Amino acid sequence: TSEDRDLSWLDTTIGGQISADGRTVVFTDQSEAAGANYAACLRKTDGSSTVHLGEGTAGPLSPDGRFVIVMVPSKPDRLMLYPTGPGEARRIDNGELETYSDASWIGDGKSLFVCGNEPGKASRCYVRRLEGKDLKPVSPEGAVEGIVSPDGRFAAVRRVTGEFSMCPLTGGDARAFSFLGAGDRMIRWSPDGKALWVF
Repeated sequence: TSEDRDLSWLDTTIGGQISADGRTVVFTDQSEAAGANYAACLRKTDGSSTVHLGEGTAGPLSPDGRFVIVMVPSKPDRLMLYPTGPGEARRIDNGELETYSDASWIGDGKSLFVCGNEPGKASRCYVRRLEGKDLKPVSPEGAVEGIVSPDGRFAAVRRVTGEFSMCPLTGGDARAFSFLGAGDRMIRWSPDGKALWVF
C-alpha cells in the first residue's frame, strides 16, 4: 500500500513485531482497559480487527506463525505460548525462573532463548527445549537480553552493566564485543548472520 496504516489498538500499544512475511504484527497493549498484566495482541497488517490473545507481554511469532511467546507477570513470572489460531494456551516453564526479561525462538522453533533469573541469582540467558524440562545456561551472569543469530548457533547478549558479548548456544565460552558500548541497542542480525544491526 502507498498509505500509512495505523495498526495500534486502544491507547498504549508498544513493542510491535512483524512476521517474516509482513502480514502479521504482534504487540502489547498497556492501556487501563488491558488490565494489570497487559494484553498480548495480534493483528493482520491489512488492517483487520485486533485479536486479543491473552494477558501478558507479547514476544515474537514462532517460525511457522502458529504461536506467540508471551511473558506474564506473576510470582513467579510465567512463560506462555498463545496460539494464533484454534488451540489452547500452554505454559512452557516449570517456574524455575523468578522473572523473565527476554524470550525468542531459536532456529526451527523447537527451542527458546530466554533471559531471566533463578531465585536468589543474577539474571542470565538460557536455552529451553519446548519438549522436556532442561534449562541450559548459555550466557555470563548479568545478561538481560539477547538476539539469536539466523542459524541458531549464537546469541548476541547485553548485560545489565551495558557490556555485550557473543554466546555460543551449543556450549563454549562467551566472547566480548568491544565495538558496542553501553548506549548501543541491538535491533537484529542481518539475514546472512554476518552483521548485527544496532542503533
